[in-house]
This record gives sequence, C-alpha cells and structure tokens, in this order.
Amino acid sequence: MKKFLQDRSGNFAIMSALSAVPLILGVGIGLEYSGLTTEKAKLQNALDSASLAVAREGIKISNDMAYKIADEYVRSNYRGEIESVTVNRTGYSVAVSATTEKKLAFGSIIGNETWKIVGQSVAEYSPAQYELSLVLDTTGSMEGAKLAAMKAAVNTMIDALSIQVTTKSALKVGVVPYATFVNVGPQYGPQFDEKGKVIDGTGADWLDTKGLLKYPQMDLPAGLSRFELYEALGFKWPGCVETRMDTPGIDYALTDREAKSSEAMSLFEPTFAIDEPDDTWYNGFPKYPNNYIKSSVKFTDPVSTKLARYGVIKVAGQWVKDPTLVVNLDTSPSIFYSNESDPKGPGYGCETEPLQPLTSDLNKVKSKVNALKANGSTNITEGVMWGWRTLSDREPFSEGSASNHGSRKIMVVLTDGTNSYGVLNNDLKSGYTSTGYLVDNRLDPNVSGTVDATTKAMNAQTLTACTNAKNDGIEIFTIRLEEPNVATGTLLQSCASGSDHFFDSPNHDQLEAIFKEIKDKLVTVRLAS
Repeated sequence: MKKFLQDRSGNFAIMSALSAVPLILGVGIGLEYSGLTTEKAKLQNALDSASLAVAREGIKISNDMAYKIADEYVRSNYRGEIESVTVNRTGYSVAVSATTEKKLAFGSIIGNETWKIVGQSVAEYSPAQYELSLVLDTTGSMEGAKLAAMKAAVNTMIDALSIQVTTKSALKVGVVPYATFVNVGPQYGPQFDEKGKVIDGTGADWLDTKGLLKYPQMDLPAGLSRFELYEALGFKWPGCVETRMDTPGIDYALTDREAKSSEAMSLFEPTFAIDEPDDTWYNGFPKYPNNYIKSSVKFTDPVSTKLARYGVIKVAGQWVKDPTLVVNLDTSPSIFYSNESDPKGPGYGCETEPLQPLTSDLNKVKSKVNALKANGSTNITEGVMWGWRTLSDREPFSEGSASNHGSRKIMVVLTDGTNSYGVLNNDLKSGYTSTGYLVDNRLDPNVSGTVDATTKAMNAQTLTACTNAKNDGIEIFTIRLEEPNVATGTLLQSCASGSDHFFDSPNHDQLEAIFKEIKDKLVTVRLAS
C-alpha cells in the first residue's frame, strides 16, 4: 500500500486531463462567438436590404405598408427565426430593427441556453427632382399584348415615382410615342385667311409655315408652304414633322440646336406625303402605297404641272389655290401594306399619337399612355431626338429646366423592332419617312437601296443621337422588347448610359419588373448606419 501511494507515474495524465477542460471550454466558447458573429452579420444584411427597400418607396407610403415591406424583406433574406421586426420613420430616415435567438451548444455550461441577437439598419432617402421622358415604340408590331403590357408597366412606374417626391413640381413626365414619325401636335399649326394663305403671327415660330426650307422633294419646291398645300386640298396638318437637315458647318439633324424663326434652317418642316403615282404591277396591285389624286402626272413633268393636280398655281411668284382646278381625291384606305388600312392623303404615315411635353399633371401623362395605338414602322432616331427635345429648355419644347438647375433628366427608350426605312421596289425607292424618300438621298447619299444598308445607316444615326443627348446631360435607359436582332441589341446597349441601363426583355410579361427596376435606380438611398 505504501508503495502504491508513493507512485507518481500517472500524475501527468491526470493533470493533462484536468487542464484540458478549460481549454476545450475556451475553444467551444470561441466557436460559439464566431457563430453568433456570423448570424449577426446575416441579420444585418437582411436589415440593410429592408431599410433600403422602405426608403426607396419615399415618405408618402403608410406606416402599415412600410412595415409590410420591411417584414417581407427581413424574413425572406434571413433564414433563421425572427422574433420581431420594428420600423421607425422620421422624415427621410427609416430605421428597421429585428430580434432573433440563437441556440447555444455550450449554453448549459455558461448558464444561457440561447443568445438574443438584436440588429438595426438606418437608411436615408435623398429627395430629388426628376424630369422623365418616356420614348415609346408604337409601331404596328406592338399591337396587342405587348402594347397593353407596356402601358400597364409605364403607368405603374409613374405611380411609384409620384410617391417619391415631396412636391408635385418635383416630378415632370413627358411621353414621346414614335413610329415612322413623331407627332409634335397639330395645335401648333398656323391659321389661314380667306385665300388659304398663312396668317402672319400664327403657328409655332419653330415651324416652317412659309416654305422657307429647301429640302429635296420631287413635288414640293422651295417657297411652297406645306401648310397652305394642306389647306388647298381641304386637309388639316396631323402634327408630324420631318428630320431637320444639316448645313455646311452646322449640325441640325441629330442635335438639339434651338429652333428660331430668325434661323430658317433650324425650323421644323411639317410632313406632307405627296400624291404618289397610280402605277400598278402586272396583277393590278399598286406600286405605291399613297396615290390619293387620280391623275396621269409623272415625276418628270414640270413643277407647275405636278402642283396643278393639287389645285395650286403660281401667281406673282407665290403658290396659290386655283378654284377652277378640279382635284380628284381618293382617300380610301391604302391596301399596300397587309397590316395597315390607313386612309390615303397628305397626312398618310402620321397616325402616331401626339407627344406629351413635360408636365407635373400625371393624370394627363397616364391618359396619353392609355391612348397609344400601334401603327407604322420603326424609327428609333426620331424617338430619341424628340425625347431629348422634351427634356431640354430649348425650343421647340422648353418645359425642361436648365442643365444647371439640378434636376435629374432621364430618358427611357423602348423598342420591339429594328430600325426600318421601308425600302420599296419603285421609283421613290421607299415609303415616305422623316427624311423624305430614299431617292431624295437625305438618309445618306452613299447608302445603297437595300434593307440591310438602310438599317445600318439608321442605326448609325440613332447612336449619334444617343451620344449627343448623353453629352447634354441626359441619362438614358433602353429596353429591347421581344426583338432578337443582334445589331439592335448592340445599338441599344451602346445608347444606354451604362451596362446597368440596358434591359433585354424576351417576353412582355417582364416589362413591369423592368420598369420597377428602373424606378429603383432613379431613387437615391443610402445606409446611414
């Protein structure tokens, strides 16, 4: 027994075992702490997303809605059990808090089975002033579900943006429907005297009411007012305008150079679709879509002969209506295009809804969107240019603020098609467009008459228009809707203000989510804690 009691050979093992207890406990507590820290970070990420989401909705949403948004974001972004979510809003600040409990593996040792984790995130919304131009494709291919989905998505975004602003004047929205042309509005046209002449001082001073412009056109010579020609035929100008022409040293076509009555080439020319020949193919089908005067006049006839069929003659250097001339009008629906049946006449091709300049009356904006109809071909350039013009403070539309005013100027461009010039196999080489006919050489004097060549030339103009607008401080978002063309996708990506400003929508059902994402990008929020 004495020998056993004096034996020290097992002491080291016993002491090692005893000393390992606090070491294991320390390691366990360290792991526990690391786990709690990880859970705290996960909860914080969920709270940050929730506070930003609520702040993004502005100060006008109800507290109940704010709580609903925060609760949904926290619970969908944090996988653990959430005991409670609270939301406190003060002015432009939103605080979202949440509590959860984490079960501890070593809880029985330290006297706590669980550990409460509390987190809070504070986000702030920065009020801004918005000027938004919605450039919307209303070509024939938009007919049906695509047009309906676009209208719904746009109106939803307008409603969502309206609750972001503190005052009505802080949000101005314009709508620019586009197809072959953009319709600026027939209300800007002039009035006429009893002889059919334009009355001085009437009509917008940024329109060419007197026939000052010298655009190449087979039937319409310089000095002839297109407005007076409409009047002579008994028609009203529907409101569309052509693309301006550049002059040596001055760019007009793809710039927002201000239109002034003192600078003739800066003015906008009203569209006037000429009476096209009555020629037909061997099967009797017309070679031209818009032959609305029964006449045997040829393109090679003298100008006086060509204009006589419109009922006008030249007297003392001026073109005037001659009541003795008989004009045999045929304004029946054109049968040329299978997807259109628009009445023939000088306003042919201008079936687009007039644009809506910037306004804070959002009901007026939504009414314009709801009135949109599908018709015509795709001319993205005109849409971009008039979107830009509605945002600037320069004539013809000066509702936009000055560039140094601080308003955020945004353009959203949507298209479901590829730029199309409407190339035809006849003497005019195309249908009537915003740059006349292809035979007029206004698109590009060097372009061949193929579909691919004209589309390439139009794409180049669209890109230049986008670049010029961006250089003028316009932020551009682009949306490609159900259009697989690679060149169009590349064009829209280049037009956008960045890769995150381009959206590809293979299906119209995605439009609402896309417009919501654009709205979210427009709202400036930041984490304050």
